[in-house]
Amino acid sequence: MYLQIIQNVIKLEYDIEGDISLYRESDDNLLYTLKSADGDYAVRISKHASLPEVRTEGEIIALLQQCNVPCASFLMSKSGSRVVLIESKSVVVMKWLSGTVITLDKNTWPSLEIIANAGEELAMFHKAVQMLNVEELRERDMFTEIVKFLSYEEMILKKTKNGIEILDQLKKVVSFAQQHTNHYQLIHNDYRPSNVMNKGSNITGILDFDWACYGHPMKDFALSLMEWSYPDGADDVNHDAFHSFLNGYERIISIDRKILNDWMLFAGLSDACTYWSNNVLPVMKLGECVELKSFMYKKGLFFHNYKI
Repeated sequence: MYLQIIQNVIKLEYDIEGDISLYRESDDNLLYTLKSADGDYAVRISKHASLPEVRTEGEIIALLQQCNVPCASFLMSKSGSRVVLIESKSVVVMKWLSGTVITLDKNTWPSLEIIANAGEELAMFHKAVQMLNVEELRERDMFTEIVKFLSYEEMILKKTKNGIEILDQLKKVVSFAQQHTNHYQLIHNDYRPSNVMNKGSNITGILDFDWACYGHPMKDFALSLMEWSYPDGADDVNHDAFHSFLNGYERIISIDRKILNDWMLFAGLSDACTYWSNNVLPVMKLGECVELKSFMYKKGLFFHNYKI
């Protein structure tokens, strides 16, 4: 029934007809493929992002294409909007990019060449968008998820077993990051393998800019480096993947390795704050006292002491 509703809206708003099927689901989005006579399309339904947020994402992507960043633009509907609504959810339609989404998990690894090229592509993205002025477009910045988590401070202190420790770590990483406010620019903020497409060893596209924001590129790089070398559920880091991604990035941009560990702790904690704020703290039961855990928190702590 829901697929039929999507098909009807896409036909009405975009004059596109075809077979639609679910391609993947994440915490943030539902992504469908729509195969029509004139080509393949991607239809993305946002679970949480508001209409203004998705419209802003569309504006950012339009700017990125001017910088030759390989990303899919939101098609304009017949009503002149890049975003339409289906049952109060924001929906966008894009031409399907060439290639396939990269699979990387604890059991499946792409080649080290692909991982290195993905690191290089992130650096090219950072270099291409250095001069873009997006601060006014996006209210979110790289501190937003931490600030949201800290708004629960009283609950954290009363109802979590390790809240004091985590709050202390957050204060330290925020203080660290605030000392590095130079070179702020647009960052992808979610450059995981599932948001990158390849064809052979070539990177052909970057997906999902719904978490894109204003921040330091080292935060972006640190999060990506963890995700490309230590997937959720893995027992240990893939050292070869770690250095392949790092070296690929440094083909384009040299980094200060002395502070990389601190940026990885910041990135891991920031991502964990999103999970705790959305999935743990709001649903805690009366009288419950929990230990705050997450894969990203575990990885942030691990990489903070990782010998590079």
